[in-house]
Amino acid sequence: MSRIQGIILDLDGLMVDSEPLSYKAWQVLLGQYGYPFTEDQYRNLIGIEGNASVIYLRRTMELPLSDQEILDRHYKIWKGIMHQGARPMEGLKELIEEMKKRKLKMGVASNSRSRHVHSTLEIIGLDGEIRCVSTVDMVKHGKPAPDVYLRTANGLGISPEFCLALEDSPTGLQSALNAGIRCAVVPNKALIDANFEGAFAIFPTLRELAANLDWLLS
Repeated sequence: MSRIQGIILDLDGLMVDSEPLSYKAWQVLLGQYGYPFTEDQYRNLIGIEGNASVIYLRRTMELPLSDQEILDRHYKIWKGIMHQGARPMEGLKELIEEMKKRKLKMGVASNSRSRHVHSTLEIIGLDGEIRCVSTVDMVKHGKPAPDVYLRTANGLGISPEFCLALEDSPTGLQSALNAGIRCAVVPNKALIDANFEGAFAIFPTLRELAANLDWLLS
């Protein structure tokens, strides 16, 4: 019998292909103030929480907005784009079906804020499927600190060593490892060459991961 009793998933870039849409929202927002925003610049925002994103942007851009106004305006633009173009990642449906067959508890641990996470889950039809959702505004420290993973494991009623984490970024991987949770990775397309040292396994898509679920759980 498997020791793993629950799976905790990251959201953006793993469950839903939201990163290109978030990038587009940043392009629209920053373009309003005359700043171009490249894919290389956006790579630095993948996996980090909102306040850290603002700190990064302020290093090179002078925006006549407060930190909260930047986040609020990005969220408003992003939400409109998401409703038109959000798609579940390849293999997510298969993975959830395989998890249900094995009666695994499912949680989400995200470095995004609650409004973003629940909007995204609602858009892709999964808001009612997740037993415990933890977001960066529910904890003291965002990823790579372990807080969101520890909160989710606690919410599922499972010790961290009996959980499996699924991530797409080095920041998320480190968060899971810091929580004492085994982590499998499906790399974000923008982070294929990133360092995923410490990952239990790496798969090209969630479909391949789902096909190897019994091995991951053993």
